[in-house]
Amino acid sequence: GIAHITGGGLTDNVPRMLPDPLAARFDPATWSAPPIFQWLVEQGQMEIGEQYRALNMGIGMVLAVSVENLAAVLAAIPEAREIGDVVERDADGPSVLGLDTSPRFAGQA
Repeated sequence: GIAHITGGGLTDNVPRMLPDPLAARFDPATWSAPPIFQWLVEQGQMEIGEQYRALNMGIGMVLAVSVENLAAVLAAIPEAREIGDVVERDADGPSVLGLDTSPRFAGQA
């Protein structure tokens, strides 16, 4: 699957490419958002959930690929990185997991 991360950020766009009963599980520690996002978050006094819903936080496109194809995709797209995985979700569970932690900004540990 592929999702262009526009309005709706990661939380609204990624689930559209996943069939039920799957969920995307992100690890925000795997990327650093560019400094402009820190400024936007601070100026807008945005909560963590809103940051990932309204902004792409530096992730412009998400590809969901099989584990068997991961190495080939990473080799073919030098800018690509693994930022999470796809897991089964409970029937009433969220379709995006892992974005309830603080975003990482460029230059932050």
